[in-house]
This record gives sequence, C-alpha cells and structure tokens, in this order.
Amino acid sequence: THVLTKFSKVKRVTYSTCSIYSQENEQVVETILDQFSDTFQLVDFLPEWPSRGQTERTRACLRASPDDTLTNGFFVACFERIIKMDIQ
Repeated sequence: THVLTKFSKVKRVTYSTCSIYSQENEQVVETILDQFSDTFQLVDFLPEWPSRGQTERTRACLRASPDDTLTNGFFVACFERIIKMDIQ
C-alpha cells in the first residue's frame, strides 16, 4: 500500500514473494484490490503459466509450488494504474 499511495506517478507495481502461503499472497492481493480497485487493476501477464492465483479475483497472478515447478515456490502479482479519460 505504501507504493500505491506515496508514488502518485507509478504506472505498474509488481508484488512478489518467495512464499506459497495464501495469507502472504492472495490475501494481500485481495486487500489491495479492496482498497485500490478504483485506481489499480491486476494485469494478466504470462497467460501460458499453468499455476495461477487461488481465488477468482487473483487468477491473473502467477503461482509456483515445489511440486509443480521444481522451485522453492513463489508468487507474483502485477498491478497497473487505471487511466481515466476525461470526456468533455
């Protein structure tokens, strides 16, 4: 939340953990979406990546687990600022 509130010109923010736990991953993303849904949205990047976020709202996030990807496990979410057009 610090980056999303203190850097007014930021366009994209990547949130990444080396964790497989939902409370450090999806739950954090859900909280951010609840607080900033009018200014930021999730970017669905690397659509070919097979393992995604565990909730409907976090499907755009990447997830890796030791069993599926032979890694230690990680999670990545990318938030992008919603550009609002002034129509006059």
